Amino acid sequence: MLAALFLAALGVVTTPGTSQCPCFSCFDNTQCAPPFCQKCGANPCASKNGCRTNASAACTCTRSWPSGENCVYNKTLFVYFTIESINSCCQQPAAWLTQPHDAGGVRIGPLPFPYTTTSWASACNFDDRVIPHDAAFTNGTCKDAGYSKMDGSCLDQKDCDCGTSWFKP
Repeated sequence: MLAALFLAALGVVTTPGTSQCPCFSCFDNTQCAPPFCQKCGANPCASKNGCRTNASAACTCTRSWPSGENCVYNKTLFVYFTIESINSCCQQPAAWLTQPHDAGGVRIGPLPFPYTTTSWASACNFDDRVIPHDAAFTNGTCKDAGYSKMDGSCLDQKDCDCGTSWFKP
């Protein structure tokens, strides 16, 4: 009974037929799940590669944040930010302003401002020196703002689960 209370305090809740295995990247302690991390050990990290868990034994990693796999574009609200001087616009799902999301099995915390960056992601993939630190996102899409050509790293993913970059041709 004490072991169950201890695991519950750590956030490791086990119900009949299922188990939770919160995993953390050895690189920067960010939560991770498949495909980034598959099975983690309960021991401290020996290097910056791999992952660890606070579960009592090695286990298969589980996700506790949205995966975005089943998003639908026309049901997704977006926000955008433009920088006219470099003919660029960045766009992300509005939910990412306040909620975590998934990037290949890594939990990305909220990205509330255009200049927000983490070890794993940036709200806008611009040089942060060109984004004023009083910048804010606007509701809508880059297309709404006149930026019609998508560019960047999300060409092979759905827009509703990816931060995208746009420009005016």
